[in-house]
Amino acid sequence: MDEETGLVGYPVREGALAGTWAQKTVFATIVPIPILGDREGGGSSTRLVRRSWNAPEKLYEESFVRCTNDVLEVEGTKTIVKEATLEKIAPVHYSAQASHGDGTYRSELIIDLWGVRNLPDPVETPLPTKDNYQSPPQSEWVWDEDGDGKPGVTVFMRGTLSADLYVCKRNVYSFDGTVLSGDLIQGLIRQLKSESNSLASTVSWVAGEGSATPNPDPLRSWFDMVRIPDGAGCDEVRQALAEGKLSEERPFRNEP
Repeated sequence: MDEETGLVGYPVREGALAGTWAQKTVFATIVPIPILGDREGGGSSTRLVRRSWNAPEKLYEESFVRCTNDVLEVEGTKTIVKEATLEKIAPVHYSAQASHGDGTYRSELIIDLWGVRNLPDPVETPLPTKDNYQSPPQSEWVWDEDGDGKPGVTVFMRGTLSADLYVCKRNVYSFDGTVLSGDLIQGLIRQLKSESNSLASTVSWVAGEGSATPNPDPLRSWFDMVRIPDGAGCDEVRQALAEGKLSEERPFRNEP
């Protein structure tokens, strides 16, 4: 049994977790707001995960593409990312290991970048900012990833404040989960970094650097992953969410 989540692992044969999966992720963060102080932030997303078994290395090779993204509203303002934009963001590749006998699942550190590439150090190199993104070397890292002619990735702020933002982002984290069956994995997301810089905006003073810290309650950031048919796409992921196959709320508790 996992001491934090209370989840009990299920043994599966080596390589049994290969296939196509729908995943829901929930990231809980603390966002500093000027003058107002810290506020709860984060959000949830769904992903299409493809996993293959690397028998010689005894690990899984995984990748995901993004299907939906729902950012938590903060102080009356919500950030919106269109699904058509999500489809253009490059897949993320990483590896994971499972202890097949006791049902534990752990990914390596995942580096999830939006709107930047070729960073000298993908984890530690400071992201480009509004002040330097047009000058080398930062200009060589910024990528119009969604192909709309604007730097980075275009997102929309709506509510108390409305603006179009052209951002680069970096999230660094890992999955720490439990195999509950050959078709279900659940667990926690261990966050290391959450950064989002607005390189430019339709409201000039909105552009700037931003970062968040993990919510101090580690149970607030979690994932749920269910197997779906091979050949499935984001439509099937969204269907799994709508039908409740992916949990709306955290599906485990911190109880024995």
